[in-house]
Amino acid sequence: MCKADPDELSTINVCERSQRQSILEVADVVSSGAISAFSPCELHSFLGNRTLWLVGDSHTKNTFTALRCFMLDFWDHSQGECQASSIALLQQQLEKAALRGHIYNTPPRCLHLIGGGRICLVHSPMGTTLLNDDPYDPGTLQLLHSFFAAAHDIFYISFGRWHSNNCDGVDASYADALEALGGYLQDQRPTFPNVFFAAPLHDHTSCTNGAFNDSLGYCLPATEGGYPLEFGKTLQRAAHDILTVKYGVPLISSYQASLMLHDGHVLPRQTIAGRVDCLHYCR
Repeated sequence: MCKADPDELSTINVCERSQRQSILEVADVVSSGAISAFSPCELHSFLGNRTLWLVGDSHTKNTFTALRCFMLDFWDHSQGECQASSIALLQQQLEKAALRGHIYNTPPRCLHLIGGGRICLVHSPMGTTLLNDDPYDPGTLQLLHSFFAAAHDIFYISFGRWHSNNCDGVDASYADALEALGGYLQDQRPTFPNVFFAAPLHDHTSCTNGAFNDSLGYCLPATEGGYPLEFGKTLQRAAHDILTVKYGVPLISSYQASLMLHDGHVLPRQTIAGRVDCLHYCR
């Protein structure tokens, strides 16, 4: 029941051939060519027997799907893709915690790699649900820290889109969630050292009179979308000032690159709904 099903390897959200060249050119510029040279062998060697935990919203889910494809040659096919825990009660508790604040259930899962490493997804889009003051009802991150992860594991955490949008601005809950996360990581640093935060990418969905307008059928460049770019910069600054400056959490920011990728989104024929998606990026 754990083995990955090849029939589930969908082409949905995969970049069209016509999109790939411009996307790779942008990636090469911002990484000084490193992204083109990066190989699955390097990631496999770096992970060793550790687990890479991807915790966040649908952008994080897409990152997991991309890594799933990227690491295809290193899958441990004797195990494949399994639940995050073989203990049913823990798996259920983590799934319940990750579902707080939204309805898009993606049960926590882990892809097993040759050599003992794993890449795991926990779809938990609300930063305010990662932690909970009730010790009998812990948040997603507290559960992972206490019952799932080893001290040498690596955490990639990302949230923000559910706390903002490019038409309305940034909700105060975003800064509150960053502050709570930074304080928790500072207190737990001896047993929780390898944590990175990825700030939200740009959303190229156009705005008309302060509301999303997805009727165009294509994604506009960032300077033509009708939304203040200050909103996206606010998300980046808050993550930098709170998590990195105040609490020393490394920040992964691809925002500037995402501004240039209006043609790197999911095209209508790649989506289930058959409509252009200017929020999510193709993979």
